Amino acid sequence: MKTSFRLDFDLLLNQLSGLTIQTIEADPKAMGVVNIRHDVDDDLLASVEMAEYEAQLGISSTYYILDTAPYFKGPIHGKLKRIVFLGHAIGWHNNFLTRCYHYGEQQAHIDTLNALLFLSNVQLMIGTASHGDPLCYEKKYLNYHLWTDNEAQMKWLPIVHPFTRYDLKHWGFEYEAYFTGQTHYISDSGGGWCQDNKSVIADFRSRLAKGDRVKLQVNIHPQYWDLK
Repeated sequence: MKTSFRLDFDLLLNQLSGLTIQTIEADPKAMGVVNIRHDVDDDLLASVEMAEYEAQLGISSTYYILDTAPYFKGPIHGKLKRIVFLGHAIGWHNNFLTRCYHYGEQQAHIDTLNALLFLSNVQLMIGTASHGDPLCYEKKYLNYHLWTDNEAQMKWLPIVHPFTRYDLKHWGFEYEAYFTGQTHYISDSGGGWCQDNKSVIADFRSRLAKGDRVKLQVNIHPQYWDLK
């Protein structure tokens, strides 16, 4: 049974009270802020409902759209425009290396270019967030291994894929969401909170009060929640 998003999100916002919450797009390099993002792996309708509720509360966030998801083949333009109309941003949920493994690098480029052109007609995107495809675990790669940026932060998992790599600017992006300087991270990956949110936020507040350069990123997947 899914947990009520409204109850949990209200609790989270209460814990974040007094902190500056803004989209990554407002300033990818900003410190001392809270960024809320959504990896839209599935269920775009749930994402629209989540975007509606956030807007009611005066919250703006970023929704990363997965062009390899089944929903991307449907009539989604209106739903994406609604998310943007509500004051949110959209970004690309990068699954490019998975495309390369399945269809070859040339076809992956063609399919991805078409997807990015479609998304850019909804809103000019400056950001991307790596998708954790099931194939990543088999082939031992992460989709942000596509980029040559942030090499030092990728060393925990060796880059082994055989495909061409690029810098973010080559594809028109300014940031990869996993590398925007966050020192604290809250996620519901897998369908439940992966950490004690209260403790993470308390540490963030403590370090912020000391003048440390800190940033909190919150990653919420719409498909895991009851939006009623």
